[in-house]
Amino acid sequence: MSKHRLRKRYGHHRYSHSSHSLTFGVLPPFDEFQHHIESGVDDEGRRYLAAGTKYPIEAAESDRRVLDALRVKPSGVGDYGKAKYEFTAKQLYALIKKLMQKADATRDDEMRESAEGLASAIMGTLGYEWI
Repeated sequence: MSKHRLRKRYGHHRYSHSSHSLTFGVLPPFDEFQHHIESGVDDEGRRYLAAGTKYPIEAAESDRRVLDALRVKPSGVGDYGKAKYEFTAKQLYALIKKLMQKADATRDDEMRESAEGLASAIMGTLGYEWI
């Protein structure tokens, strides 16, 4: 997915071309994840997630379906009526884990693709590449 499409689809403006590669679906330990996203910078020199701030997601319909299935409640309404969510580093880490668990547990191909796609897109915006 292109940088522009990530920005448009997920409402998040930070994406890095200089990524840390990990096996698809694998997360680093939380301490490393938190350190990376709070101290690392994207290609434009901005922190992925400044300490004390929240990671924003404006969910497309397919993403909303999987977030609803995980019982994640939106924090409000974003652009174009999309559900808006905000996550601390700890909540974001837990969300990515839950997305991958949902993808592994479901027999619904659309749900699996949505869960994997959202988790992968989030990781991409944080400078990780799942291969």
